[in-house]
Amino acid sequence: MAARVTQPAVAARPARRLPRGARLRCGGDRTLVLALAGTTALAFVLRVRALGESFWYDEAYSAYIAAQPALRALELIPTTESTPPLYYALAWLWTRVFGAGEVALRSLSLATGLATVLVLSLLGRELAPAGRERTAAVACALVAASSPLLAWYAGEARAYALLALLCALAALFFVRFLREPNGRWAWRYGATATAALATHYFALFVVAPQIALLLVRYRKRSALPAAALPVAGALALAPLAVAQLDSRRSDWIGTLPLAGRTWHAAVHFAAGFRPPSLVAWPLVALCWGGVALVAIRPPARKRRPRTDPRAARARRPCGSAPSRFLRARPRAHPQPARRLAGLGSSRHGSSGGSRGALAALSRRGARRLVRGERAAR
Repeated sequence: MAARVTQPAVAARPARRLPRGARLRCGGDRTLVLALAGTTALAFVLRVRALGESFWYDEAYSAYIAAQPALRALELIPTTESTPPLYYALAWLWTRVFGAGEVALRSLSLATGLATVLVLSLLGRELAPAGRERTAAVACALVAASSPLLAWYAGEARAYALLALLCALAALFFVRFLREPNGRWAWRYGATATAALATHYFALFVVAPQIALLLVRYRKRSALPAAALPVAGALALAPLAVAQLDSRRSDWIGTLPLAGRTWHAAVHFAAGFRPPSLVAWPLVALCWGGVALVAIRPPARKRRPRTDPRAARARRPCGSAPSRFLRARPRAHPQPARRLAGLGSSRHGSSGGSRGALAALSRRGARRLVRGERAAR
């Protein structure tokens, strides 16, 4: 009678860990999605109040250019503005769909400002240490949503809200290219960085260090689009920049010291344009200190799951008493061991005979082998 052979239990393969950011894209992290939805709603409330006010001086130029025919609008940009033409091209298309009023034209900046909140949350999630992705994403979204500087420019018909969005998006693609240096992220970063340069010349302060790092660290063909596209875009914009520089409409910026402008940018981002000193310092410390704390805080240690003793016993390698005896004492009885494994007898030359011999032995035979070992001692 053929002995019944039991197959050993096969352990289940562990679930494949999703890459960073995949759970957010597929909607698996419901807590993070709800937190970002609430943060975006807060940003909308803080930005929507000033949309209906009248245009001020600079916004009037934007409205005037957007209301002109396409060729006439391109002719006006070098003579009336000090920025590249991408925002005005988008504003021209936007007004053809939604109108040229205050609310309609400023809604373009509102849409880009709300998108900036989400992109900065993804950037914080990407840069956070392992185990702190959700906290970093929510913290960056809260900082971006409550920033007075971002809220102000999200309600203004100028290029600054679009500049913030494209710089944040370029930084996100840049970090992902550093993690996965392939052509997909290189093309995305190159296109976004070029668009940022075509929105405002100050994007050079963000894009130039990134390109320098790419040229120093990566000398592969995959990094070529990431560096070539922004460089080509900057060279194409150079004649326009020279023509706008000759008009001397932005000479007043050079009268302000660089250190003062840097400090005021940090204060305006966290506390507004003219806050009292007693309010500015705590808000600046809370904003930038909180961001630094989230960035440098060590990740939380994962607790080891408790295992059920019965499940642990079930995962042990199964086997009969003779097989365990042979594994524990391989040299006590060489001849019975060889016969048991089917190696010293011609009757068990095949692998099937070996399995049949192991399954056919009973506990009584195992006890006899143990008694023989004790007698030999």
